[in-house]
Amino acid sequence: MATGLIGLIPGYGTIGWFAPALLLLLRLLQSMGTGGEYSTAISFVYEHGERGRKAVAVGRLTSLTFGGFLIGALFSTIVSAALPSGAYETFGWRILFLIAIPMGLVGWYLRRRTEEGPEFQALQQVRRATRARVMPLFEAVRRYWRRIIVFTFFMGSWSVFATLLTNYLPTFLHGNPSLSNTEANAANLLASVMVVVFVLLFSPVADRIGLRRAMIVASVVLVVGIVPGYAIAGSGLAGGFLGAAILGTCKGVLAVPALLAISQIFPAGIRVTAGGLSYNISASVLGGTAPVIAVWLNGVSHNSLLFSAYLVFYGILTLVITLVCAKRWIAESAEHSGDAATNPSAVLSVARIDPATGELGTTEPA
Repeated sequence: MATGLIGLIPGYGTIGWFAPALLLLLRLLQSMGTGGEYSTAISFVYEHGERGRKAVAVGRLTSLTFGGFLIGALFSTIVSAALPSGAYETFGWRILFLIAIPMGLVGWYLRRRTEEGPEFQALQQVRRATRARVMPLFEAVRRYWRRIIVFTFFMGSWSVFATLLTNYLPTFLHGNPSLSNTEANAANLLASVMVVVFVLLFSPVADRIGLRRAMIVASVVLVVGIVPGYAIAGSGLAGGFLGAAILGTCKGVLAVPALLAISQIFPAGIRVTAGGLSYNISASVLGGTAPVIAVWLNGVSHNSLLFSAYLVFYGILTLVITLVCAKRWIAESAEHSGDAATNPSAVLSVARIDPATGELGTTEPA
């Protein structure tokens, strides 16, 4: 609902500094809501996913998420093209935010009628049977703190690139002198289309080759494609569209294994907590500062492409972590991958709840 309320904020001329203060407050609430719900939604879909098709299940959720961005970009293009000159900046932008109010009501309705995944339900049965009292946040930090830290940087390529493509690419495209405002919006729309297309195309591939190999492929695609993508997008009318398509392709391929990993590498009992903690720290600290760093790098270097080297750095970092750690992570995750969801005894073994202490886990994770 914070998104919809942004469209109702009075202008600076009406309430002065309260206008940007309210905008900041609502943006913070919007980010907290999105960050808190997204990792939970991924785990929810992962647990309900069909055995051997977990990536497809997460990919469908991801495609719908980016489909929302696509619809937003489409509406932005339509509204900016339909309104008279200057009207979009004056009041037209509010229309896009106000649409979120009825959509929020639909989301609330669906949320009220969903059930937990079978794996988590079985885990809850085990906890009730053993009267185990587990604090997921405490257990996640106590037993998995090393993995949480490493995984936070593992997610760096996704956090930084996703933020820059969503929040900075429109600004970057508007800086292309060959593109009008409507054409820049249309190029950004094309990038969103390519994200959705390649999420759907790469999801079944990720199921076939496995998370580790899929992450290696995605990291290489990012490292190889990011610099030429931005370079092409910054020059010429055709280049703006072609570059946006390349960047959208890179994001679509990266999205599947990066988001799948949030759920796959942690046990069910702390999956949402540990995966969500890593994801949100990465998104806030690394992704949240990315646009500022991009603008700063461009300013000090007078080169609009220097920030792409920043993205390449995180792509290489993710690739290194994948090569060094992911094999061990995924070997362990084979025991608690969610495919054992219908087997309560497997869940008991996976959860490793000690009936005497109520603690989650008996072996020290890497």
